[in-house]
Amino acid sequence: MTYSVADYERDAERFCQAAGARRHRYVSGRAPSLDLSSLFEDWGHLFGLDLIEQLGQEAIEPNRRRALVAFAVQGRLARATRRQTTRLTEVEAAATVVWEQQALPLGSVAPRLANMADVPARHRLDAARRACIEQERGARVSRLEAWRDAHEDLLERDPVAHADRLLGLGLEALQAQAAQLLEATDGVYRDALAAAGRLAGLERGDIWSADLDWLTRAPEFDSALPARALGPAVRRTLLALGQRQEEQSAIVLDPELPPQHADRPACVALHVPLELHVLFAPRGGWRDYATLLGLLGEAEFLANVDPALPFPYRWLGDGALAPGYGALLAGLVRDPLWLAAAADGGELADLRQRTLLAWLIELRRDAALLGYELRLRRAPPGDWEAWEAAYAQELGAALGARHFGEEFLRAVDEPFAAAQRLRGALFGEQLRAYLVSEWDEEWFRSPRAARFLLELWREGTRYTSDELLRFMGYAGFDLAPLLDQVRAPAGGAP
Repeated sequence: MTYSVADYERDAERFCQAAGARRHRYVSGRAPSLDLSSLFEDWGHLFGLDLIEQLGQEAIEPNRRRALVAFAVQGRLARATRRQTTRLTEVEAAATVVWEQQALPLGSVAPRLANMADVPARHRLDAARRACIEQERGARVSRLEAWRDAHEDLLERDPVAHADRLLGLGLEALQAQAAQLLEATDGVYRDALAAAGRLAGLERGDIWSADLDWLTRAPEFDSALPARALGPAVRRTLLALGQRQEEQSAIVLDPELPPQHADRPACVALHVPLELHVLFAPRGGWRDYATLLGLLGEAEFLANVDPALPFPYRWLGDGALAPGYGALLAGLVRDPLWLAAAADGGELADLRQRTLLAWLIELRRDAALLGYELRLRRAPPGDWEAWEAAYAQELGAALGARHFGEEFLRAVDEPFAAAQRLRGALFGEQLRAYLVSEWDEEWFRSPRAARFLLELWREGTRYTSDELLRFMGYAGFDLAPLLDQVRAPAGGAP
């Protein structure tokens, strides 16, 4: 079947809208699974090998062509794994953890762990959670193997190198930066983790992965950033950036995720730029501010895209941009000037130290996951016990906390998500440094900085993150601005 580019993009956008609607129904608890089988029955013709070849030869802008080819290839891979993905989402939605004679939805356990002060009880609940996760292994292994087999159909022997070319990940340089990040932040991370552990009665060697969210939860600072002030603080922040929440009908805030999905807040696009849903389950404390600001950073990017842009520049393109803009706004919780204005009194230096620790956990986890995932996706099937042991050892070493092998496939659930989050973190920090250099430390209150961000958002993904960074004067992705923030006193300004 031969398509014109215009016709293909029209149908591809309809597919994205249908997929977004299914994802929204699933994550919001209105459907028991993603039901990808029926989706691909309707739209599978978009992902034929002949169309992939045709798209690669179209005489259109290179970024537009690359985005369409990537969409078609990823769609083909998703179609090949549709049955496994549908089954996995059914298993996840139905999974329960038995705790104190209650059946808790699996997704509700992580938020509960983050608010559970009793260490032995927290560890017991985490053990029950991991036993439940272990029951997902068959579905996850089946999906990973189907994903690998689909690359054989594409005549791609190395799925990692293929994704690197297809998505423009720059994996060689990114792996080097991940290693540098782990080395450069090791001292400050270990010190911050030890200090938080001592306050919680946990000595080095006693900390489990399930303790990390509790250590950064910091309930003693809830009075500084109370739940009642979350909405007003977010509205003021967006207003200073030129965005009036009450006038943005495109962004719909769903503040109550169902228990089975409470651990997975998300920004789900149903129509870019006209309908975006921010699904969010408050856990309490400062993390709610960071999570909601991060989700709204992604949503504002999509809601402000020029609707006249071609489909690929609104829906597709560089996967680091949305998380990068999210990281930019989420990072305000580490900014002493933003905190001083948003917090309801109190000493903020200790809170900034805790927000820095949480950020380092995220960065170091993704840096460690990057190399692990690339090896796992290249490996032949089988020997899962060895991969479990490697996960526990490598993540435990990077984060100074005991990790467990049951989570190894869950941690790399979405292909190359850690790579995109890491690229987004670098982009977000470089953008922040540029905004500071142009409009000072209070860039988030500057109308000129707001106009600059709006200009970036309006372009959608016409330009890649690397191209935008070069426009800002960087040579490309640069770890230095991020490390400057890590080394700043209490996570504040250098």
